[in-house]
Amino acid sequence: MIILLLSLMASAHAEITPFFGDLENFKTKSLTIQTEEQNLVASNDLLLSRRLFWTPKLTLSLDKNRTKLNNVTVTDNDGINADLTLNLFKGGTDWNNMKDAKAQRSAQRLQVLNENLRVEVKASDLIFRALYINESQRIEEKLLKLKEESYKIVKDRYNQGKIPLQEVTKSEVDLVQQKNKLRTAVLELSENRSQIASLFINVIQTKTWPFDEKTMPKLPSSTNLPVAEQKFWISQSREQAWQATKGFHWPSLDFHLQYQVAPIKERTDKQIVGVLSLTLPIWNQYETSSQISTAYASYIGALNDYKETDQALQQRTLFLKEKIEMARLNLYESKRNLDLSKKLYEDIMRSFRLGRISTNDLIIEQNRLLESENNLAISQLTFHQGIIEACTLSGLKSVECLQ
Repeated sequence: MIILLLSLMASAHAEITPFFGDLENFKTKSLTIQTEEQNLVASNDLLLSRRLFWTPKLTLSLDKNRTKLNNVTVTDNDGINADLTLNLFKGGTDWNNMKDAKAQRSAQRLQVLNENLRVEVKASDLIFRALYINESQRIEEKLLKLKEESYKIVKDRYNQGKIPLQEVTKSEVDLVQQKNKLRTAVLELSENRSQIASLFINVIQTKTWPFDEKTMPKLPSSTNLPVAEQKFWISQSREQAWQATKGFHWPSLDFHLQYQVAPIKERTDKQIVGVLSLTLPIWNQYETSSQISTAYASYIGALNDYKETDQALQQRTLFLKEKIEMARLNLYESKRNLDLSKKLYEDIMRSFRLGRISTNDLIIEQNRLLESENNLAISQLTFHQGIIEACTLSGLKSVECLQ
């Protein structure tokens, strides 16, 4: 019991972390998910309707007929009609339509799942890019302070007559370029916030990278990818629609029963009419054959779309595994490289203050430090994007795959 309780607590904790909480917030406010869920309700109703194809159609109507001539009522009849119509045979068309509706429901169920996963991917990308741009802005601000410091040192040396004016100009140009880079980062962050707000999200709670380089996604061994599986059920739906269209060549046998009472008060006229009709299609200007050809083309198109999608996603899954491992390695090395770059820059800066190296050498090391910082941020972004895409492509929610 204790182990079970701890497991439930751990699961609950994973679900309320800021990142997973942000994902749920995106999905809750997604209008496309709401639309697909309503489409699922419609597909369920359609299937129920198609499953009841064997039941009769029953209608009831009330008639009121009153005629006056020179303010004298000539006729005043009230009647009631009850009609029952039952299809006895239609060449299997109704059966195929039921299978078509069943395939549509299966496809729509997967569409709801895929839309949830698609929103997770989009939300994750916006969250990760916000973290990346924030990190880039922090790096650019840090580097701007370093360049302002170096520009001040260069200017003091020039005033002391130790270096030529060209060194001051180089440092000033480099400083202006850095200010431009910082403005660009600020603008990118503003654009990211605008994109998040367009999805009805005012603020995100994730402030740091949610996963470290040791995170391993729990991918299933099965290769049934939900996006491809949805395409499969769409092709099955088109196949049944094609089979149903072929049934238009078959005869139809119908039974019609009508009960009439008029007028209602006296019930003087009662009538029961039963009709058994056989309809045999002979020639309809080639319309049925044209519809069959069109339905078959639609089926082949959907089937080939499924095959192409399945092949592409299988290869994408293999690539993502390589991408994640490569990004994991880059993340390890980027952290180590940044530590080395920071130590190297401290040494270079000491030498610069002592006048042992030129402004050009200092700018090179500043750019090297910037590159190391950026490489770490890019590695974080690539790694996080890879594991989220791998999870969702496999049909798993991020909280299930990465907790």
